[in-house]
Amino acid sequence: MKKSKLIELLNNIKGNPDIIFYNGFVEDWQDISSKLVESRLVKRSLSNWIYYIELEEQVRLKDFNHKLSEERVKELTSLYKEVEWEENHRISDEAVKRGDYKSKRVYYLQSKIRGVSTFDRMGNVNY
Repeated sequence: MKKSKLIELLNNIKGNPDIIFYNGFVEDWQDISSKLVESRLVKRSLSNWIYYIELEEQVRLKDFNHKLSEERVKELTSLYKEVEWEENHRISDEAVKRGDYKSKRVYYLQSKIRGVSTFDRMGNVNY
């Protein structure tokens, strides 16, 4: 969500109520920390993504002269919007500058620790 949209949503709330996070994992709420954490999300560029799909097909077909058809490239181009952004600190600034990846700056809102414990099939959960 863009900052302007979040501000608009909050400004549409009447009065000055508390805003809290819902933690769906434990089905409970948590307060929001006053600290924002800046981070970078990345995803392969369209050309890099298509290049690696073509390379996978070449390996699968054992034909390193194989090229994707124009129709397949168009199909992949329309599917590219579904490629998700990820936090990956192994992607260097050089890879972004080279055009292998796209990046965007994001901020995380964090929840405050409540000091509550629960459990599930994996063990204890403290939040």
